[in-house]
Amino acid sequence: MVFPLSRPMRAACFALALALPAAHPASAAEVVDTGDNSVALNRDQGVLVRLERPVNSVFVADPEIADVQVKSPRLVYVFGKNPGETTMFAVDANDQVVMSERLVVQHNLAALERALADLAPAQPIKVRAIGDAILLSGRLPSPSAAEQARRLAARFVGEQNVINRLQVTGPTQINLRVRVAEVARELTKELGVDWQAMLNGGDGAIGLAGGGLGGLASGNPYSAMGNFISGNDSLTGTLDVLSQEGLITVLAEPNLTAMSGETATFLAGGEFPIPVSETDDRITVEFKEFGVQLEFTPTLLDNGQISLAVAPEVSELNFNEGFRFQNITVPAINTRRASTTVELASGQSFAIAGLLKNTQNQQVRKLPGFGDLPILGALFKSDKFKRGETELAIIITPYIVKPVSTRQLAAPTDELLPPDDIERIFFGRMQGENSRARMAARNELDGKSLAGPVGFMLEE
Repeated sequence: MVFPLSRPMRAACFALALALPAAHPASAAEVVDTGDNSVALNRDQGVLVRLERPVNSVFVADPEIADVQVKSPRLVYVFGKNPGETTMFAVDANDQVVMSERLVVQHNLAALERALADLAPAQPIKVRAIGDAILLSGRLPSPSAAEQARRLAARFVGEQNVINRLQVTGPTQINLRVRVAEVARELTKELGVDWQAMLNGGDGAIGLAGGGLGGLASGNPYSAMGNFISGNDSLTGTLDVLSQEGLITVLAEPNLTAMSGETATFLAGGEFPIPVSETDDRITVEFKEFGVQLEFTPTLLDNGQISLAVAPEVSELNFNEGFRFQNITVPAINTRRASTTVELASGQSFAIAGLLKNTQNQQVRKLPGFGDLPILGALFKSDKFKRGETELAIIITPYIVKPVSTRQLAAPTDELLPPDDIERIFFGRMQGENSRARMAARNELDGKSLAGPVGFMLEE
């Protein structure tokens, strides 16, 4: 069926027909004429090469870099497979070389440059091809922006083909202040009577509860002992009353400085040996760390925030729960650790708390039969109650820091002078009088140091 066209419709179709030939040169731009001795193309893209005269066969030296297809005797399609350089040859029916061109296959740098421009429009990143690798150069404000640019380039050319020469203009050093506070409370109560009776009859002896029922008298200063002697028989009774409460605090404040993206570790403690048995009956020694340990990895983000992956750990030796190995006592390790990743600004703090440990132990020792008597049974048994509570809190504060001059940093011993004999013997001074004068002179110069008896002090 034929539909008649109106006059405006016929005019539009005529204009479209005139515009169609104009699109032909765009596709014709993909055709490359020989004569330049070099054909450049991107990876995973192809071009058409027009030959001067008809050929019979076309081949490349390295088919891993490029591939060719003969479309017609004078038109060859070349496809880039992998970055690199190779040579393409074309011969006619008389084995005469019609073309010998160098093929250069490179990464699509234009697409990568557009992607990097979208990622960091204010900071231009230069991209240059070096063989099958690319070189990134430029200045970015933060390490995270540089890392994002590197990852983006790796998606185009592969992780191993990226040469990163990006520079970070902002501060990249982060100081971490960690305060590890542990409070341990222990309550011990003892109440009871230990009876030790020895009946001596002739050459024989019969012991009742020999060595004591609970053994509480040994080492207990709050005990009363009574001795009852009748002929050759003796009866010893010990009354133990003890109420003891202990408080232990542990505080460590490690400070570490690390580059953004790097990992720093800290250990305040020690190492203890552990015997290890080998297959040939040999004993080797391995060392295990204990104490206050810290491992953290800071990353400075574009918005000035700090992404912090931190893993603190507090461990101590416990000889009560260890074991013996060939007359060697190997202690156990009580460990409390935490691992987390947070994001916060410079100078802000976050706390890891709630690491609690509660223990309760009660022991009752009694003389069989007598200890079960009502009321009077309390005279024949010993009771020991022990309760412990431990709480661990970790407070972490990161700071963005910059290097400073030596004048702005001072150690506690910089202005310390040893006392002379008169100051040490007659005045009992631990430091010389000139130490305070030197410290005061330094305070007048910078005006920022503390004045007076400051520093590390130990009160008696």
